[in-house]
Amino acid sequence: MSPLIALAQGKTYFVSDEGNDSASGLSIKEAWRSVDKVNSVVFQPGDKVLFEGGKTFHGQIKLQGSGEDGRPCVISGYGDGRPVINFGKAEGAGILLENVSYWEVMGMEVVSYEPPLVGCGRQGIVVRISQPGVFDHFVIKDNYIHDVWGQLGGRGMYSGYNSSAILVHTHRMNYSPIASAAPVAPMVLNDILIQNNKIERVDKCGIVCRGGKNNVVVRGNWMDNLGGDGIFVNGPYRGLVEYNVIHRSCMRSGAPNIPGDENWWPHVAACWIQNTEETIMQFNEVYDTGRNLYNGDGFAYDFDFNCKRCVAQYNYSKNNYGLMLLMYNIYENVTRYNISENDHTHLIQMQGPRIGDRNLIYN
Repeated sequence: MSPLIALAQGKTYFVSDEGNDSASGLSIKEAWRSVDKVNSVVFQPGDKVLFEGGKTFHGQIKLQGSGEDGRPCVISGYGDGRPVINFGKAEGAGILLENVSYWEVMGMEVVSYEPPLVGCGRQGIVVRISQPGVFDHFVIKDNYIHDVWGQLGGRGMYSGYNSSAILVHTHRMNYSPIASAAPVAPMVLNDILIQNNKIERVDKCGIVCRGGKNNVVVRGNWMDNLGGDGIFVNGPYRGLVEYNVIHRSCMRSGAPNIPGDENWWPHVAACWIQNTEETIMQFNEVYDTGRNLYNGDGFAYDFDFNCKRCVAQYNYSKNNYGLMLLMYNIYENVTRYNISENDHTHLIQMQGPRIGDRNLIYN
């Protein structure tokens, strides 16, 4: 490849509700029209796809192609207001990035508005890795995701914890739990920033990040009226969860008489980490978390299974069902300098073996 080609600038594509899918897309006057056209393009490093602000586009965006270090691909808006992606009754994500790297999703609005339907999981913005490899650099920033009614329970591709406003995860297709099955190659996610998003009226979860390893940051997000968990981060080394505001999470999980599988997992919390090492939760605020009949949790914060040398500090909890939950097999974690105001049931709950292995709670 010649140096001239290697340093070529990425292209900027425009999408307008008055556009034409037969046009080049390379200017506002030559804008594309549809989500289907965007889905047909394999984007290259440095490319941008910009939707017209204040307009509504129907369908599910499924982005192809990858950026590279220093030249990410970008999906965002132009003009006044946010572009709205309305995916209606469809199952799955409003915006999907699957098995790609170096993408940034900024300034978008994602909605469904359709009422919940048993068996139909819905999601907002999703990064999904379903093949082995190392996948880097995902920025999900300054988006507004609301009225996405998915599934509170189940373990399918789009249900339960996968039914989230923002989901970044590794997902093994056709996974077999048989112990004697051949080992599978690793899937690794690095460099994840989920920042300054607004989320409201969503089932089940607000933000879920599972499988991210290095440089995972969840910061400055605001959310309200969630059926289940607010923020759930699983897996990072030295991750950071900070300056998030979670209001009215856990509002529907565990409620009696919810249509669907009676074995749906009912236990949910506002902000928690699991299988993490040296990860920090700080300067977060959690208010008015729900606790329905079959939800045994409802805590503001949680060091869950297999947390090692993590810190929860300078967090605020008000009108929740406890400040801090400590779960199984956690080591050398520190809970300090937090405020609990008018929380119910317990201030601290410790559950399971190995809770006392040099875990500290003070001030």
